Amino acid sequence: MLRPLLKIARRVSERDNRVCAALLHLRPPLKIACCLYLVFVLLLASKSPLLAFAAPSQEKAAVKLSWAERRGVARYRLQLARDARFRDIIFDRVVSGTEHVIADLEPGDYYWRVAPAEYETGRFSTPTRIKIGDRPVPLLLAPHHSGWRTLTGWIAAPKFVRAGDSTLVVGTNQKGVTYALDARTGTARWVVRLDFDGSAADAWTLPIRATDGPPLIVAWNRALLLLDAMTGREKWRASLSARIVAVAVANDNASSVLVATAGPAMLASFDVATGRARWRAALRAEPRALWCDGASAVVVLDDGSAEHWTDQGQRKRALALQATTAPALVETRDGRYFLVGTVRGLAAVSLDLARVFWEVPLSAAPRGEIAVGGAIGTEESKAALIDRENRVVLFDLVARRVEWRRGGASDAHAPLFADVDGDGEADVIAAAGPAFAAAWRRRDGALLWQAEESATLAEIVRTPAERSLALVEGGDGVRYVVASDDVGLRAAALPPQPR
Repeated sequence: MLRPLLKIARRVSERDNRVCAALLHLRPPLKIACCLYLVFVLLLASKSPLLAFAAPSQEKAAVKLSWAERRGVARYRLQLARDARFRDIIFDRVVSGTEHVIADLEPGDYYWRVAPAEYETGRFSTPTRIKIGDRPVPLLLAPHHSGWRTLTGWIAAPKFVRAGDSTLVVGTNQKGVTYALDARTGTARWVVRLDFDGSAADAWTLPIRATDGPPLIVAWNRALLLLDAMTGREKWRASLSARIVAVAVANDNASSVLVATAGPAMLASFDVATGRARWRAALRAEPRALWCDGASAVVVLDDGSAEHWTDQGQRKRALALQATTAPALVETRDGRYFLVGTVRGLAAVSLDLARVFWEVPLSAAPRGEIAVGGAIGTEESKAALIDRENRVVLFDLVARRVEWRRGGASDAHAPLFADVDGDGEADVIAAAGPAFAAAWRRRDGALLWQAEESATLAEIVRTPAERSLALVEGGDGVRYVVASDDVGLRAAALPPQPR
């Protein structure tokens, strides 16, 4: 027995050969005891693979348990144990409803059962064995029967607008039909149809903040319109000679709308009040994305370069960025700058494109659009993005490093920030591939919430392209995440905020 122990000790640390040799001169019982102690100490002190199989996992897991409703029963006694006879119970609690999430569990095999909780006399169900830790489980339950679904067709980027006392979800599908839907119920307030020639095209619906009512800019194919958000009444329409590929307006009281077209590649500005063209200019390459603030504009081109334009249609500067995303504006106490994804990683650029302040390499290039935010009520210090490996990435703008990455965002175009669990920190929400949408906790990337498709609909609906989400208030404190599939817009309620 002694020789195998000495061999293990030598394998763990070559420098301890003298110690092991000295042990051979001790009496047998003492030799064995000392060898066992030495091997134990050396294993703990080292990073040897010999210890890897024995070390307990530090990663906690969660499980969501669901069961059939029993008539007349509102509360249930739920038990989770490590053994089938429930001698080692680790969870025993009365819960409401027919599902519950249990968190902070070690991965492994467990057994669970449930019984009516009234007077604690109900019979338990047959114990069910489960394996915990195979896949992430949301820590918060999605509200039952909360939300709505429509037949609007594919709407890539829904928006919301305040119209009187109501909140409307607005969007235009690929056939040029614009919908305004009640955010609480999904019922149509009004519908505007453009002339569809059989060719589907991308569309944009952009609300404009204004003091005299909430107008909407609608861009589809070669048409640009201004609609009244309350009624859908058309105020003006402009026809372009080429297909629209990008549209942008300033955030507040925009007086102009910027439009980029392809075939030919052009940049044009239109007056919001009249619909007349203010100026037109040719672009060096096909445009990919736009940003404007009313005083200047930035155009990202297909070759990855970015151009800075004045509001009078003058090109001021070009920067070879190898950009992969639209620019996102970051506002801090020290000033404003653009955050742009590049083929190398993430870059901070001055608003006039004169300087690249910093660029941090990432393992995969960002794509789509970047969201910027932080803790509720604080300055913008975090960026959420989707990379080309379909991961949601949270990036710290102050430390300039990635905080976490999570997979599963195969059809996401742009994430958004919202406090999902009520802890005062803005969590990250994005479209999540087979799932409709998911939310990850800001501080550690834990899966907080997920809206699944039903088994029946999952076989029918599909996502034809990358999706953007809208977060809308539906009234009575209910918040909805709204996005589209090829059938139409869907709203899923977020878990209620704790009070």
